[in-house]
Amino acid sequence: MNSIPVRYILFMLFLSATLHVQAQIRTDLIYKLDNTTFNAVVDEIGETEILYFLPKDTARRTTLRIARKEVWKIVYGSGETEVINKPVVAVAAPAAPAATQVSDKPDRLFLKNKTMVTGNVTKVTDQKVEYRRREAGALYEVMKSDLIRVEYGDGHVENFDAKVTEGESPSDPASQQASVAAEKTRSNPLSKISITAGFDGNYFAGSKIWTDKEDGAGLLTSLGGSVRGNYQISKLLGAYLTLGYSQASVQKNYLAGNELMYKEEFSLAGPSAGVGLKYFLKESVYVHAEGKGNFLKMKVSVSEDGESTEDRLSAACPSFGAGIGFTRKIAKVIVEADVHYQMMKSSFESMTKPIHTVGIRLAVGMSMPSNSTKRSK
Repeated sequence: MNSIPVRYILFMLFLSATLHVQAQIRTDLIYKLDNTTFNAVVDEIGETEILYFLPKDTARRTTLRIARKEVWKIVYGSGETEVINKPVVAVAAPAAPAATQVSDKPDRLFLKNKTMVTGNVTKVTDQKVEYRRREAGALYEVMKSDLIRVEYGDGHVENFDAKVTEGESPSDPASQQASVAAEKTRSNPLSKISITAGFDGNYFAGSKIWTDKEDGAGLLTSLGGSVRGNYQISKLLGAYLTLGYSQASVQKNYLAGNELMYKEEFSLAGPSAGVGLKYFLKESVYVHAEGKGNFLKMKVSVSEDGESTEDRLSAACPSFGAGIGFTRKIAKVIVEADVHYQMMKSSFESMTKPIHTVGIRLAVGMSMPSNSTKRSK
């Protein structure tokens, strides 16, 4: 008996594995508003663009983009259809009756996206309906799965959706208003929320009572961290809430020659909470302003001859700030950075001069999931 060649066996195994991988990935179909379509695997639907990769690029999954405003709808591999933008339907005037026409009334196609198209049906197949909007115009087609029914000019009605009861019309204004209300209800407000956590560093400037090492506290820098919750009100405007903690400290040694006479330690630390607004100059660049409440504890300790004394003070100090920042979503991660200035009014009786700082914030985080804009493949 002749043995089967090894290369034939390897070829069959490779072909089987390729077909198996391709079967695991459902190809979506993107319909553009210019009536063109292309196959893709949709990864994410954002507020301004749709991310996808090509079906043949399943290994690398190179992310491609298309503007959301260019897309009519997406038919997913699972059979589900999501309408992104409702096409503007140009209803043509009825053509002049010809000698061979049975009726002078146009046909009307009622779609599941609550729109109606007027034209002349030319062909009905097992999967789609072909029609022209004008007698000699371009030929269009619509899938039967997207249709509710067709009302022909001769009075004949052909239903494609058993769920639609008789007398219900998607072109009816009340039906359209109900659809819009339902769509708003289904939208997930959590998709506008993101949370970031990061590092804060600030440099003290201005009043010598806080920065001078001889006659003041001698503070120069403070370090801390913060958690920020962002809410995107509109494309240009956002609001945020920040909770943080910072600490600044300095130690000064007083010498007589080379001998240590005494040392003094000074620290200023505590939590803070603030609210602010962002105005986006571009998609990722914004300016912001905020007001904060800082709940600080000031500690001064002096050590001399092995003995130490310590004073502790607490105060709530309001502050106001402004800055410019950058935020960008990379895959599922949000990266955020900003440079800011802050003026804090001191509520301590012994040091009443305001505190001026400039600093940076570097943070990473994630946006809240939204079932309406993310598809699992």
